[in-house]
This record gives sequence, C-alpha cells and structure tokens, in this order.
Amino acid sequence: MDTNNHLSMNDVIGKHYIIVEVLAKDAFEILYLVRDSNRAGSLFILKELFFETFCSREDNIVIIQSEAQSVFFKQKKATINKANKLKNNHTSTELKTFGYFEENNTVYTIMEYSADAKMSDYLEFETELIKKENLEKNTLPTKNLKYILLAALLLLLGYLGFMAYQKTNESTIDEKKLTPKIELKDYPENTQETNISDNSNKNKVNTNTNTNTIRSSQEPLVIENNTTETEILIPKSNSSKERNSTEEHNQTSLAQNITSLIVDENLSIVESQTTTIKQETSIDKFSNIEIKKFLDAYIDSSSQASVTEVLEFYDVKVEKYFKFKNVSHELIRKDKLKYNKKWAHREFSIIDFKVLKKYTKKQQNYVNVQTTTKWFMSNNKGSTLKGTSRGFMKLKSTDDGFKIVSIYGLK
Repeated sequence: MDTNNHLSMNDVIGKHYIIVEVLAKDAFEILYLVRDSNRAGSLFILKELFFETFCSREDNIVIIQSEAQSVFFKQKKATINKANKLKNNHTSTELKTFGYFEENNTVYTIMEYSADAKMSDYLEFETELIKKENLEKNTLPTKNLKYILLAALLLLLGYLGFMAYQKTNESTIDEKKLTPKIELKDYPENTQETNISDNSNKNKVNTNTNTNTIRSSQEPLVIENNTTETEILIPKSNSSKERNSTEEHNQTSLAQNITSLIVDENLSIVESQTTTIKQETSIDKFSNIEIKKFLDAYIDSSSQASVTEVLEFYDVKVEKYFKFKNVSHELIRKDKLKYNKKWAHREFSIIDFKVLKKYTKKQQNYVNVQTTTKWFMSNNKGSTLKGTSRGFMKLKSTDDGFKIVSIYGLK
C-alpha cells in the first residue's frame, strides 16, 4: 500500500491506540488493526474516513481537496451519527461498534476485532453522497446547449417544410400539365406548313417562305408524323415564365422566412448574453456584499480547508501576519500546520464586520476592515477553548478577488 496515504506502524492515535497493521482499504476508508495500550493484549479495528481520490496527508493530518470538502464533512457527520446509533444497538450476528473519536481532521470508528470476519464486513461504506456529487459534476451545462438545439430544430423544420412544399409543387405541376390538343386537318397541296421539331427542350420553327410570318402562340401549329398531319395548340410562352417566377418567389420567401427565424433566435441569444454581461459588469466588486463573501469564504477555509487552500487567500507580499512582519507564504504555511495540529477541531464564524476605510494607493484599491469573530477549538487531549475576538484585515482588490495584505488581532 502507498505509505503516503495511511498512518505508519506504531503511530499512536486517540491517546492509547497503537497502529499494529494496515489491513485493507477501499476508495473511502482505511482499516487499521490497533492495540489498546490501556488494556493489555486488547486488539481493535479502527476505520478511518479517507477519500482515496480527494485526500492526502501532511504530518498525518488529512487534507481534503476543495471540490470534495462538502461531501467529506457530510459523510464525517453521518459516520459519527451511525457510530452513536450502533454502539447502543448491538446484535449477536454483527460486529460491535464501540464508538468513535475525531483526530487528524477526520473521524475514526472503533470496532470489534474478529479473526473470522472478512474485510468486506468492515468496509460497508454508504456512497449515496458521493454518487450525487459526481452526478452534479458530470452533468453538462445546458444553458448554451438549449439554444444550439433550438437553432438546429428550426433548421430541420425549415428544411422539411421546404422539401414538402417542393414535392407538393411538383405534384401540382404534373397534374396541371397541358396535354397538347391534337386535331387532324387537311390543307391544300400548295400550302406549306410550319414545322416544329422537339429536340431536348428546343423548338425549332421553320416559317413559310412565302408569307415570312410566324404564327401566333394561339394559332394551331402543325407537325408531320408519318405523312399524317397533326395540329398542336401550344400555350402562351409567358405562362411558363409566370409559373417559374411563382416557384422562385415562393422558394425565396420560404428561405427568407427560415433565415429570419434563425437570425431572430441568434439575436435573442446575443441579447440575453449581452444582458448577462451587463449585469455582471454592473456588480461592484468593491462593495460590502463582496467583502462579506470574501470574509465568509476565508473564515470557512480556516475551519476546514487545507493549508494550501488557505494560503490562496493571502497576497504574495504580506505586510503583517499577527506578530510577524513582511512574511512569506512558507512561514504562514508552517504556522498554520503547527496550529492545526495543536487544535484539531476548529470552528470559526465572523458575526460582524465594519469597513474602516476604502482607498487607492499607486493605482491599487485597498480596504481596511475590522472583524468580530466567534470561535471554538478543541484538541485531542480534550481541552477546549471558545470566545469572541476582534481583528483587523487589510485587503487588496485584484483580478482574482480580494487578497489579505495584513491580518492581526485587536485588543
């Protein structure tokens, strides 16, 4: 097993449980065989809550990635509730649960050790919360997809409508085609006929050389077929042009309607996005509301997040960090690790804040804030501290939000 992801042999946790062996693990828990130093020869199972994908360790302290923190602490609370229920409701057929304790930023369930039990009897983890979280993360955003599908649907409907119109138009033309009117007629021998030969949509007309006159489209023209004379009435040439013109006009109108629908939809999308951009632009990033959001996020991270995540709230150059001046992120990191190890359980909440001053210096915006924080802390030895204190923070406004330039306590 990866030694970076579990406690080491002979580590002592819960004051008197000594790690004997790492027995097994799954994606969410690690099983340890431990010896109770208060009871000679007594072996127990400790089940540690540890998300393999989202957790790591720093000096045995479990560090949870930001995207999994809410799920981790919900499951931590659920594990505690379950341990409390099971320790008072033992049955003869199940492994006994004796309780739990919190340490290293996680929770350990104390269970009966049985040589006949399988590891699967211990690793019964409820994954509903994880499944729900993954489902929310894997769901594709549908805001833009809705507009794309709508535009595609309009294009499809327009195309189908155009094809149906074209099919209907062709059917109508076929039904209304004029069948040439054929009549048998005798002419005197000295009369010369006008000959028409149809050659792939071309009408070649030979006129009478004596009259040099072309017959009107309404007059009967004669074609010769095996010495039998037939007369054909040809419709006016402008009738065909009118039909073609009508078809072209209808097709153009339909295409224009489809284009208009798509353009209107695109304009609606652009207007909606423009409105959203205007709304976002109109938000005052230096307002009291934004300051409160930053303070709440910072104080929550101090209670639960990893040291690495807490450091993201600090500016690159920190002028004052409590009693230290001009400190680096490395110094803050070491101080936080030491503090978190001493006080494993921490609860902070800013109950009030006051903006003291907003100003600009060297084209950089700053705000000075006075905070009132309510806090509760406990360590692994059972000691607790609680109270309310006032503090000072100097914040700098950056493209990535506020950053802490100075922070210290006030008397």
